[in-house]
Amino acid sequence: MNYIFVGKPAAGKSTARKFLVDRFDFQGFECSDYVHAACKEHKTTPGDLHRRFGKDFVAKQILEHIVETPFVVSGCRKPEEVKLLKAHYECKVIEVYASDKRCFNRHLDRKKDDIKTFEVFYHDKIMVNYSVGLNQVIMRHSDLMIDNDYDDKELFYEVLREIVEKDR
Repeated sequence: MNYIFVGKPAAGKSTARKFLVDRFDFQGFECSDYVHAACKEHKTTPGDLHRRFGKDFVAKQILEHIVETPFVVSGCRKPEEVKLLKAHYECKVIEVYASDKRCFNRHLDRKKDDIKTFEVFYHDKIMVNYSVGLNQVIMRHSDLMIDNDYDDKELFYEVLREIVEKDR
């Protein structure tokens, strides 16, 4: 089984992807890596990329790089990305859930940008992601939800381990 982890920024999607790559030898892909690389290459914004190359642009890039299965993708934000991946491979879409406040606190811990208030984080990160389609991905395409609204990584890993072992 291949997996696609979706959810709000800093919910734990990348942590889940890295765990499957490290523990189960999955081939791993992070959607934002492809977006950032393409923005740099084409000197443009994510919105312009999707207008120019299609809403499934990231999934097309990932499909070109899949050399083995199983694979795991984290960070799909558009329904078109999920649909394209599922059209080519059997995939389970898993929402990684964490509360807005927990996501904000994790974001602060990462120190990746200048966002320092919950209000800005909520607007610039969470609502922007929902506006591009994340809400549709979660509501219409998720097969399962993992609650990651706590700080116990070992429990999170145990849930992931059980899912993978059950799907084998």
